[in-house]
Amino acid sequence: MGRPDPSRARPSGWGALVLPAVCPGCGRADEVVCPGCRDRLLRGPLRRRVLADGTPVVASAGWRGPARGLVAAAKEQGRADVGAVLALALARSAASAGFDVARGSRRLLLVAPPARVGAVLRRADRPTDRLAAECARLLRAAGADVVATGHAVPRLVHMRRVRDQAGLNRAERAANVEGAFGLRRPLVPVARGRRHDVLVVDDVLTTGATLLEATRALQAAGLRVVGAAVVASA
Repeated sequence: MGRPDPSRARPSGWGALVLPAVCPGCGRADEVVCPGCRDRLLRGPLRRRVLADGTPVVASAGWRGPARGLVAAAKEQGRADVGAVLALALARSAASAGFDVARGSRRLLLVAPPARVGAVLRRADRPTDRLAAECARLLRAAGADVVATGHAVPRLVHMRRVRDQAGLNRAERAANVEGAFGLRRPLVPVARGRRHDVLVVDDVLTTGATLLEATRALQAAGLRVVGAAVVASA
């Protein structure tokens, strides 16, 4: 018997009567993540973009469709069932983005952009870091040598305050995060004695400003960024 899939679990008991589950991707009742939304996120063609600095990005799905609702449910409602599906989608993107290049024996490090302090306090969580960690776990289970932020991996941090990117246009987003990220190395050196590559990971790519700044900060610290992977791309 295979492992249970948390994305297909159904509510039961009084909780189902009081708060019936709704698929956040399409609003379908009596589902957690419905099969249709799951397939659109995990089985459609991969989307590929190139950032202004030449960094290749792979997305598992487009932002228009179920991805928007699923990402919001995982980040704002803490829906673990939805997070499990997003991690599968990110692992799908990362497997392509991180292993399309001839890496040899290099270890792949997954590094997420930093969350704003206000968002961390409001959610009492770092959902993107959690998404990256689960993505790394899935890739390791498939036999890849991968670690993520939170596992002796350098963490990107804000060097100055930034605004919420929501509602900003392309130029405002770029100005908002330009030069805003820096690297805080862990106490234990990363991959001591090992060659390693970095893959920037995030939930969504819109204008690319956040991924560009993350890539700049990592490269400024002497790390080799091979690309980026996201759940969905606008």
